[in-house]
Amino acid sequence: MARNEWEKGEFTIPSAEWAGFKAKIRDEMNELHTRQLEIAKQLYDRLVVLAKGQKNFDINYAGFEEIEKLRLPENPWAVKPNRNLSRQDELTVVWALSEYCQKTKKRRLVRPTQKMFPKLGNNVTEFSNINCSLTFDNATKKVYWDVPENNHACDDARDTALGKILFKALDGVKWTRGSGGRVWGSDEYRDDANREYGYGDNSYEKGSWGPKEDKSTPSKAAQATRAYNIYNTFGK
Repeated sequence: MARNEWEKGEFTIPSAEWAGFKAKIRDEMNELHTRQLEIAKQLYDRLVVLAKGQKNFDINYAGFEEIEKLRLPENPWAVKPNRNLSRQDELTVVWALSEYCQKTKKRRLVRPTQKMFPKLGNNVTEFSNINCSLTFDNATKKVYWDVPENNHACDDARDTALGKILFKALDGVKWTRGSGGRVWGSDEYRDDANREYGYGDNSYEKGSWGPKEDKSTPSKAAQATRAYNIYNTFGK
């Protein structure tokens, strides 16, 4: 069932945790880029064969089909790392190949290099995927999570490596006074119900982190992941 939805998050990280928090996310995103590069190389080899002799080869269409085959264990050229990637992270590989192809004069496939999936350094302040982004503000030690409105946008964003890495990292922070944050958002059904019952376009909280959180409760990441399926009675 279609559902347009969006969410945002803002978190203040304790000073003592800031460097480690950023490094954890950066290192895991670098691991993702390594896996994506491996898959891109295998996908490129396959697409070159398919494109031979074709004038108007559709890289996106063929790429989407072929990357699905990478998951099949009986496929002799299957790459195991891709079985651990979300659909969104796989699509990023296809679109990277397509983007570099469009930059060439004859729109030819370009052999994947580290430049397509670069190693991130200590100075990185922004990470992005197809439908979500994460930003660091070093001056305020704040982290911003953004998922623009789209069909099942929150589902897809939480399923990406970036989403999983962020919420796992938030669960590992030792929160102190003055630190913490929350995720809030809404969807088309809740908005329609809000307007019908006169509540306006109000968002709702999907999860919160901070020193006041009860550490005996289940994982905050797990709670937040489930939260967008919970509605008030008037929003059902």
